[in-house]
Amino acid sequence: MQENRCPCNAVCITAGGVGVRLLSSANDTLLIGEGDQTAPDDTLLYKGFTLRLRSIDHRLICNPAELEQDEYCLDFAWE
Repeated sequence: MQENRCPCNAVCITAGGVGVRLLSSANDTLLIGEGDQTAPDDTLLYKGFTLRLRSIDHRLICNPAELEQDEYCLDFAWE
């Protein structure tokens, strides 16, 4: 997980982005994310299918450094 979105209660010039590294059952590394140019694309092609990241949520906390990986909830769609 790479989180560089703007924390709450902060004035940011850019909103930032978030990226996620997924490991397939075949040990392929897949990168997907959302946000600005610092994040991977929100869709990727894998074995003839498109995986789309619909949303990334986490519990409300102002400092992203205090979030653990298991506190994120990702919603995907295969298309």
